[in-house]
Amino acid sequence: MQSSSAPHTMDQQPPTQPAAPGPYPRQLAIKPTAFRDFEIHPNDGGDNDNNTAPIYYCSVARMGINKPDILLQSGAKGGPVAGASHYRSSRSIICGVGADETSMIWTKLQHVGFLSGHFEFDWQGRKYALRRASGEEIGASALRSLVGLQFKVVDEATGRIVALFVSHSAVGRRRPATLKFVEGLEAEFETVVVLGVLSWKDKIRRTRARGAAAGGAGA
Repeated sequence: MQSSSAPHTMDQQPPTQPAAPGPYPRQLAIKPTAFRDFEIHPNDGGDNDNNTAPIYYCSVARMGINKPDILLQSGAKGGPVAGASHYRSSRSIICGVGADETSMIWTKLQHVGFLSGHFEFDWQGRKYALRRASGEEIGASALRSLVGLQFKVVDEATGRIVALFVSHSAVGRRRPATLKFVEGLEAEFETVVVLGVLSWKDKIRRTRARGAAAGGAGA
């Protein structure tokens, strides 16, 4: 596997980050489809995204080994492969960007901490973290932020939030979520964030499902 954390040459400089925090001009609507798959559409903040063609289709593996837990395809279902992730056999998340697993550039989102914890990763010489977001950060009350899943991707050197995942529906409910990005991010970095966010979301869903099943068995 190729890794994005390899040493950098003069031609591989860290991406320039915008100086001011927010706003988030690029937004994606993440919409549940069949089973636990998702379509990802451009979202202008209005209702027009309902009529746009998807830019990604996210297929979540049902079961099996030696295949990605998430397969990201460009456009609609069955389109060209854009990336993949593995996370069921590890607390960490491995995200790949590329057309097939043999040539993908892989980035490891290392799980840090106990219980919920967070994930840390390197991208072109910069350190980032995927963490839970607060109500203030997503523009909601603390009470409302407890419903659903809210994540953020933080540039660890500056403390700036470069991506924000906002969902006000509980895990398992089939309502759209929004993934927001600041300007100036590479398309490949956005792909890693999409994979990381949806992988963590599915890890949480699986953990809660196992807990519910164990509780039912003990009743």
